[in-house]
Amino acid sequence: MALIRVLFLSVFAPRKISKETLEKQLIRSGWIFILIRWAYYSMVFTLFRDYQNAWTPFFKPPFGLSLNTYATLQKSLSIFFGFLLMTMISYGLFLIFRLRERISIQLLKILNILGVAYFIPFVILQPLDVLTINILGWSRFIIIPLHTIVLVWEAIIAVILIDKIYPIKLREKITGIIFQVITWILLCALFWR
Repeated sequence: MALIRVLFLSVFAPRKISKETLEKQLIRSGWIFILIRWAYYSMVFTLFRDYQNAWTPFFKPPFGLSLNTYATLQKSLSIFFGFLLMTMISYGLFLIFRLRERISIQLLKILNILGVAYFIPFVILQPLDVLTINILGWSRFIIIPLHTIVLVWEAIIAVILIDKIYPIKLREKITGIIFQVITWILLCALFWR
């Protein structure tokens, strides 16, 4: 129960969480939250997503793939894509903070922080998605802005939590937030529609 309380605190009041609590209770388990998130996507895509009618991708599948091939790949590679995406964002943040701030930062800690920071907003977004889709429909003009707001929230939380362990300057915090959002949007726009 303490882990869940700390997890929620890390999202809604990240400045109140101590460095020790963050390192002892959350950072070791961040990868599990990444796994849960992307396994959930795989399950939803497999069981519920109607690629042909109600939930067609907002844009054509990449690389000339047919919709059926794309759907099969998305269902089966969700976890792989999620870890690849989070690892790329972690590595980019690692480089930004290591090169610009000259701090000794650990890549695995950043990955685990991202797992924590990106989890609860994602959980909160799921009922909002269902509500939005059922009331307003599956529209890119509604879903994309909603998901972008949540993505910015996740990126801000990640930088606040990283700053708890590795103090960073405001300029690098802003750079880190922008980097996360741009990387997520670009990779998802290319591969995850």
